[in-house]
Amino acid sequence: MSGVVLSAEHISIRYAAKGQAEHLAVDDVSFDVADGERLVILGPSGCGKTTLLMSIAGFVTPSEGRVKVRGTQISGPGPDRAVVFQDFDQLFPWRTVAKNVAYAARLTLKLPKEKALERAHQYLNLVGIEEAADRFPHQLSGA
Repeated sequence: MSGVVLSAEHISIRYAAKGQAEHLAVDDVSFDVADGERLVILGPSGCGKTTLLMSIAGFVTPSEGRVKVRGTQISGPGPDRAVVFQDFDQLFPWRTVAKNVAYAARLTLKLPKEKALERAHQYLNLVGIEEAADRFPHQLSGA
């Protein structure tokens, strides 16, 4: 382990809908993830897991606290972070898992098709889901 890759420092996220009371979605969450480590965020439905991940991805700005990637505070989405949404309408239903990941690699990394597919398999292997590479979104858990 060579250092902290991701740091969440006292993240709190509040939502306020017009005419409604403010809702505290995430309350003072802190953790570090070192190079080579994996992190799992568990909790019941509605506890703020997705909101926290959206702040790490840069799609939601914390009300308090900050997220750093390799020591640099993030201010929005970036190529050093990615999100795979649990709703299948975010995926191409006619593409396999590997080809959905490869598509993102082609767009963000400007890789040729075959190189992107190779990289997709590396990513799937990295997170331990290589066995799902040839499945379609409707064949995944939660479909």
